[in-house]
Amino acid sequence: MFSNVHSVSLGSKRLLRLLHDEQMRKFRQAPREDREQFAEQAAKYRDMMSALDMIGMLAYAGRR
Repeated sequence: MFSNVHSVSLGSKRLLRLLHDEQMRKFRQAPREDREQFAEQAAKYRDMMSALDMIGMLAYAGRR
C-alpha cells in the first residue's frame, strides 16, 4: 500500500509543480495590475505541495 501512496504523492507533486510553474510564468508575463491573481493561484499550488509533503511524511512515519 505504501508504494501506491508514494506513487500518487509523486505524481500529484509533479502535477502541482507544473501548475505552479505555469502560474508563475503567467505572473511574470502579465501586466503589473493583473499579477495579483496569478500570484494567489501560484501560492495555492505551493500550499498544496506543502500539504502533500506533510501527508507523505505522516504516511512514512506510520509505516515505520
